Amino acid sequence: MKDIGLSYENANGKAIILDSCIEENSVEGQVVRRKYHYLNSEAGDMISYLPLIGTDEGFECAGREEIEIAAKTEKVPFGIDDPSYGGMILAVVSEETMEHMEWNLNGMRIQAENPQALIQDIKALNENWMWQCTDYDAMEREDESVIVVLSIFLYGFIAVISVIGITNVFNTITTNMALRSREFAILKSIGMTEKEFRRMIRYESVLYGAKALAFGLPAGVGLSYIFHRQFIGFLIVPYELPWVQMGIAVVFVFLIIFLTMGYSLRKTKGQNIIETIRNENV
Repeated sequence: MKDIGLSYENANGKAIILDSCIEENSVEGQVVRRKYHYLNSEAGDMISYLPLIGTDEGFECAGREEIEIAAKTEKVPFGIDDPSYGGMILAVVSEETMEHMEWNLNGMRIQAENPQALIQDIKALNENWMWQCTDYDAMEREDESVIVVLSIFLYGFIAVISVIGITNVFNTITTNMALRSREFAILKSIGMTEKEFRRMIRYESVLYGAKALAFGLPAGVGLSYIFHRQFIGFLIVPYELPWVQMGIAVVFVFLIIFLTMGYSLRKTKGQNIIETIRNENV
C-alpha cells in the first residue's frame, strides 16, 4: 500500500486489483506482445465475485458478493508470481476482510536474513508436523553455481577457439609478409618511400579485416537466428541483433590484424634491399 500511495484505513474492506494480462505470440519468427486488462473498471467501482465454501464433497458457491476496488495496480506484492503471465486476476485484501470469507492457507512467504535458521525454527514449532519449507535463497545460489560452471566451460571453449583463430591469422599474415619481402624490396628500389609503403600496408590491413568481417558477420548473424528459431514454440524471446558483440568483434579483428602487420613490418624494416632481391633470385 505504501508503494502505490494507499493507507490502510482507505483500503480496509476493499480490494487492490491486479488484472493486467500480457499475451505473447510468435508470428513468423517475431514476438508479438499485447497487453490488456481483464476488467473494465476503475478505483471506486464495485466488483462481484463468487466465493467458494469448502464442503465434504468439494467446493460450493455461496452466492454472489461484491467488494469495492480500492486501486488498480501492476505492482506485484512480495512473494507473489506476476499474474500478468498467469491469466488470472489477483485481489489483495486486508486480514479483517478475510475474516468474513471462506479461505484456506496454502503457504506463506517470509523474507529472512538467515533462511536456514528460520526453517529450523519453524520445524521446531511442531516436530510431528510434516513441514514443507522451500529456501529460495539456496535455490538461487544453486542456480548461480550452475551458471558459473556453464560460463567457465563456454567461455573457456570460446577462449581456446579465439586463441586458435588469432594464431592462424598471425601465422598467415607473417608468412605472407615474409614471402613478399622481394616484392617490397623492388617497390622500395624503384622509389617508394617508407611513408607510402606504410600507407599501402595499412590499406591492405583494412581490406583483410573488411573481407573477414564481410564473411564472418553475416554467417554469425545467420547462425544466431537459426538457433533462435529452434527455441520458438516453448520459449518466446524476441530476436535482437547482438550489436555490442558485433562491435567488439569488429574492433578485435582490426586490432589483431594491425598488430600482426606492425610486427611483420618491424621484422622487414632492417633488411637490405639489394641483398633481399639477390637472395630471392638465388
